Amino acid sequence: MADNDIQIDYAKVLADLTARRDALNAAIAAIEPIVNGTVSQPIASSRKSAKAETAEIQSDTFFNMTVPDATRKYLSMMRKPQSTPQIAEALERGGFTHQSEKFGNTVGAVLHRIAASSGGDIIKVSRGNWGLASWYGPKRSGSEPKGRDEPDTGNGG
Repeated sequence: MADNDIQIDYAKVLADLTARRDALNAAIAAIEPIVNGTVSQPIASSRKSAKAETAEIQSDTFFNMTVPDATRKYLSMMRKPQSTPQIAEALERGGFTHQSEKFGNTVGAVLHRIAASSGGDIIKVSRGNWGLASWYGPKRSGSEPKGRDEPDTGNGG
């Protein structure tokens, strides 16, 4: 292939790099309070912020990512727990490519596997709802909280 046959779509390259930068900035912002010892409760955004963040999901936001990486990015964008169907829908809307007939089931299975692994950074915060472990501070000894012991995320449910 000759050098002049290669076509680079710089707009897509820039969009991908910007999305990666945004994900890194979100991760840094989530970790800094932990390192500084200033996290005492889950991070929750206002409804206005959540709506604004939702608008930022572009058709290629999750393109060429794995389910775990795309979920981390989505949860970082939303800054509050999300259900498995919400995550699956957002990933598809954001350009995540798959061949699964029941993508929500696939996402749920992957998230359960991550949550079950020691040191998993995606955790189950209630039945079918997922969040980032960094929102909840150091992991408590024993089993994960269930039912009424879940932290209040400020989203009314």
